[in-house]
Amino acid sequence: MRYVEDHRRQTHSRIVENASYGLRLKGAKGLSVVDLMKLAGLTHGGFYNHFDSRAALVGEAIAFAMDQMTERWKKLANGKANGERFEALIADYLSPRHRDNPKHGCALPTLAADVARSSPSERQALASKLEKMIDVFVELLPDEATSTGPPNRDGRYRNHGWIDRAVACRRRRETFRPHPRCRPQDRRRPDLGSPSEEQ
Repeated sequence: MRYVEDHRRQTHSRIVENASYGLRLKGAKGLSVVDLMKLAGLTHGGFYNHFDSRAALVGEAIAFAMDQMTERWKKLANGKANGERFEALIADYLSPRHRDNPKHGCALPTLAADVARSSPSERQALASKLEKMIDVFVELLPDEATSTGPPNRDGRYRNHGWIDRAVACRRRRETFRPHPRCRPQDRRRPDLGSPSEEQ
């Protein structure tokens, strides 16, 4: 029994990990259950032994992708001085290596717009992990970037609106909510053949 349960956990993790790579390449709406299982080298027959619906798998894959990114940030910052951590993060994020490798990169550029039009469970997965990403991001900012005092001599960080918003998000604990126009549409196609089906 122990072997069976361990094997099941390993298979489950493999499906989630490979799904996260595929979703970062194709988007949240670009792959059916059949496609997602193929990424792990499996047929769709065993899908419901691991997940209640496609949305459940997509939610776990989104969480995996975003956790992977925050761990990458932490590794980049490890051992660096306060003022160097943020520079290392930005240099890595904007590097050709990261840009040209979306499969292992940040999930937000590919998935954020799709997820805004997806199921509540997928939106919640993104929202909860986005909060954690913002927390890690703010922790890696130079001290002067989060200061409420006067700007730095060169205004190097204080003038970046997106940094200000990241700090504000952490303080207000904003919740990710899609615009009313972005609610999921009624879909009646079979789950196994349609990447947009919700159960």
